[in-house]
Amino acid sequence: MFLTARTESDHVDQLARITMPDGLHAEHLVEHQPDSWSMSSGKRYCDVFLASLALLLAAPLFLLASVLVLTSSGPLFFAATRVGRQGKHIRVLKFRTMWHRKELGIQLTRSADDRITPAGRWLRKWKLDELPQLINVLRNEMSLVGPRPDSPEFINTLPGYVQATLYRIRPGITSVASLKFRDEALVLDHIPEREIRSYYIHTLLPHKLSLDLDYASRATLFSDLQLLFRTAVTILR
Repeated sequence: MFLTARTESDHVDQLARITMPDGLHAEHLVEHQPDSWSMSSGKRYCDVFLASLALLLAAPLFLLASVLVLTSSGPLFFAATRVGRQGKHIRVLKFRTMWHRKELGIQLTRSADDRITPAGRWLRKWKLDELPQLINVLRNEMSLVGPRPDSPEFINTLPGYVQATLYRIRPGITSVASLKFRDEALVLDHIPEREIRSYYIHTLLPHKLSLDLDYASRATLFSDLQLLFRTAVTILR
């Protein structure tokens, strides 16, 4: 999720670690049941307080991002349909980072994707395109920490009992998997285009969900705050 300077060999090594058989199959994801904190009203109160504070502090960044987005024709925001808590479809907000087209094609992005605008590439590097998701948090559609919301196209490929486990918690702006796979677009560069969808569904998605559901099964207020701090450090690195 978060881009940092790495060498080409680093990305190849990460790809090798992901694709090596390691027992990460969808059947094992159900073993991780969310902890009470992940579904608590206390977590919700923290989300509202911290998201409201972040919106106030990030107002100058919202203005900067808005100006950059409008250097190319199209709407200011891009609203992607994603699967949220209880399996409900939500519209996850982002600053638009791609050229405005009626059909954007595959819902997975490589680092050199020609759909990304010059300003969008910079916004993605610093994760400023995701600032509007603080609004999703205030709408009670997302949490600050939780599994990243994914497309119905991909979630519907998971077994029903895995979906049921995932639907118990709100998706988040950041997560353990988001940090581990902060270079996901660069990893996908090494996958043949015709195989990207299959690779994501059968390898990358189960791996990410395993990490995030394992975290949710033992999450606490302190661990959430730690993860938010690690996220900030990773972005600024």
